[in-house]
Order: sequence, then structure tokens, then C-alpha cells
Amino acid sequence: MSWFNNLKIGAKITAGFIVLLALLTTLGIVASFNLRALHKSDTELYERNLVPIGEIAHVAISFQRIRVNLRDATIDLQMSDKIERKDRIKELDAIIYGELKKFEKTIKDNEVRQEFEALNASMTSFSSQKEKILALALVNKNLEAVKYMRGDALVAAQAIDKSIGKLIDRKTKLAKQRADNNTVAAN
Repeated sequence: MSWFNNLKIGAKITAGFIVLLALLTTLGIVASFNLRALHKSDTELYERNLVPIGEIAHVAISFQRIRVNLRDATIDLQMSDKIERKDRIKELDAIIYGELKKFEKTIKDNEVRQEFEALNASMTSFSSQKEKILALALVNKNLEAVKYMRGDALVAAQAIDKSIGKLIDRKTKLAKQRADNNTVAAN
């Protein structure tokens, strides 16, 4: 270190600035990599957890609208109104299955996968009941249609509601975990 002591003051200050500059550059590079990792994690949080919650919410809304249209098909007196309900149910089915396809692409968690499969099984069960209800409503056998609505269709509908709730809860929990991990990484 005697060589350092022998340097002129200008050289010592310059050397100090060079060391400081090297440290700050290293710190900046490390911070940049950490910010990129945090950005990637936040993007995954949005794409894998938050967007799917919206998709499954669209499924829930469309499903309830199907149930309303089924009920109304049994109440409507005009055949044209019943047919209009049937067409609307077909449109809502397309929305549901489109949203379910998008949701399925985001599944990475086994619990979510299992509940998604349970939801699909319940949707299949409800779909066959829905077709029976519509067929009866279209031939004005409204009391029989209501019987189906309050029987197996209701059981399937309750299972669907339960699965949707579980999927939203699980995706929310996974989002919270990722957000907590991002907070730890940021600090």
C-alpha cells in the first residue's frame, strides 16, 4: 500500500472515482437483472392468475344467464320467444366453451387442473339436462321442464357454481403467493 501513499492527491481521487464507478456499474447491472426478473414474474402473475379469474368469471356469468334463459323458456307463452331463448343459450354456450379453452391454457397447478376437470364433468352433466329442458319447453311441457330444472339440472348447476368458486379461490391464492414472492424479491 505504500505505492498508493506515494501517489499524488489527483491520482488518488481519480482512482477512488474509478473504484466507485465500477461498484455503481456492478450495482446497476445487478439491479437491472433483478428488475427484469421481477417484471417477468409480474407478467406471469397477470397472465396466469389474474386474466384466468376474469375468464372464469365470464363462464359464471354466462352460465347464470343460461339458467335464466332456461327458466324463461318454460315461462314464455310464444313459441318465437322460446326459440329466441334457445338461440341465446347456444350463444352463451359458445362463450362458455371459448372462455374455458382460454382458461385451460393457463393451468399449471394440479389442484386447479383437478377442479377444472370436475367443472367440465358438471358442465357435461348440465348440458344434457339443459337439452331435455329446452326440448320440453319447446313442446310446451313446461311443468316437466321445471321438474328437470329442479332435479338433476339443479344438482349439476350447484356443482358448477361450487367448482367455479373453487377455481377463483385457488387462482386468487396462487396470485397472492406470487405477489408475496415478488415483494420479497423486490426488497
